[in-house]
Amino acid sequence: TKVPSKSPSMSPTALHSDVPSSSINPTSFPSLIPSASPTSMSSDIPSSSPSSFPTAAPSQNPTMIPTVLHSDGPSLLPSFNPTKFPSRSPSSFPTIPVSDGPSSKPSSNPTSHYPSSLPSASPTRPCIEADKQTYKCGDKITINFYFEDALYNDWIGIYPCETEKYLHSKVWQWSCGTGPANCVEAKQSGTVVFDSLPFYNNFGPHCWPVRPFLTKDYWTQDVTIHRCFKAVLLREDGPSVPPYADLCETQEFTILENDRDGCSLL
Repeated sequence: TKVPSKSPSMSPTALHSDVPSSSINPTSFPSLIPSASPTSMSSDIPSSSPSSFPTAAPSQNPTMIPTVLHSDGPSLLPSFNPTKFPSRSPSSFPTIPVSDGPSSKPSSNPTSHYPSSLPSASPTRPCIEADKQTYKCGDKITINFYFEDALYNDWIGIYPCETEKYLHSKVWQWSCGTGPANCVEAKQSGTVVFDSLPFYNNFGPHCWPVRPFLTKDYWTQDVTIHRCFKAVLLREDGPSVPPYADLCETQEFTILENDRDGCSLL
């Protein structure tokens, strides 16, 4: 006959099993053996100590932009977030320190109010100049001129220094000299010598030699001796001349009276 099995026990048999059970009421103490299948859910609370076994899933991918930390030295890589405004370009020339003394060479673009110790390598050429500052009445007077915009009918006249409106000169010559009645071509530079009265000076109140002269004030009766003269480069300008247009003037020069014929004071 078949014998029935014993009645079931009221307490479960405590047997070890290799297959983990999904307990509805987990124990309050962790198991000594780690779970063969880790949970797939992540926790917002970090663990108190690292696990002795690696996790089954890798960590998140690293960021593409490195963490920016303060560095005392220059960075080895360019910044991904440059400043909005670029820095100024470096100067191609070194900064020139300011000197209180004169420069050893003339500057092409001077900025100082002080003159340089050396004269300019290319000084401005005067338009017209006399060869001396003082003459005796009757001495030869040599005038050098240079004028790029010259015309064929330019001429040079000698006037008292106080003259402002150029009418009739003491004596005058065409820029090409005493030869023809007028110049055929414009002469930009040359030399005119006054040592006699040119024949075309006969038509007007001209004279040679040029001598000092006297004037008397009408009210005070004071007498003034005029010894100061200048040479002027002139041109006809406009439909009604004289007065003539002055292009440039020499420095003032002095003519002294003497015992020559026509050189006494009047």
